[in-house]
Amino acid sequence: TEAEQHTLYREHMEAFDPRPVTMRTLDIGGDKSLSYFPIQEENPFLGWRGIRVTLDHPEIMLVQVRAMLKANAGLEGELRIMLPMISSPQELRSSKILIKQAYEEVIEEGVSVKRPQVGVMIEVPAAVYQARQLAKEADFLAVGSNDLTQYMLAVDRNNARVAELYQDVHPAVVTALREVARSAHAEETPLGICGELAGTPIGA
Repeated sequence: TEAEQHTLYREHMEAFDPRPVTMRTLDIGGDKSLSYFPIQEENPFLGWRGIRVTLDHPEIMLVQVRAMLKANAGLEGELRIMLPMISSPQELRSSKILIKQAYEEVIEEGVSVKRPQVGVMIEVPAAVYQARQLAKEADFLAVGSNDLTQYMLAVDRNNARVAELYQDVHPAVVTALREVARSAHAEETPLGICGELAGTPIGA
């Protein structure tokens, strides 16, 4: 429920205040499953996952974003909402419309909240090659290195038969990272990274 999410989010935001907190909208599908929201597909990594789910179910996204916004009320720290599995600027625009709606609903309830920053996860090749456009329309970008590596190399890292082909410093992946960095810098848009790559010395 919105109240349950609010309680959890508030705990995190208070713990980090006055630092910013980045929260991802519901990110299920592929290798991320929920027992109470089963998704059965022949090819889940190329199917219904991430932002595709929440844009098809705006009621889920609105509840989550309202809970995030309310959890940020009265705190100095900034709320940053990150959108997973974005593959086109239109998905970003549609998401921003829903976030704006949630913000207006919270304001109408009499809760004083700041407008959140809205960011995009770069984790599919389509986003790499549209990074400049996404950087123009988003407040920040963050590379999702685990999924980006899988999609760039067409390798499921959880599949023992091909796991040795999963190389997060593969030349193609590094080139993609450089492309995203150049795009973000050109628009002066902050760029971060999520995933295991960022936690290794060679990745850093």
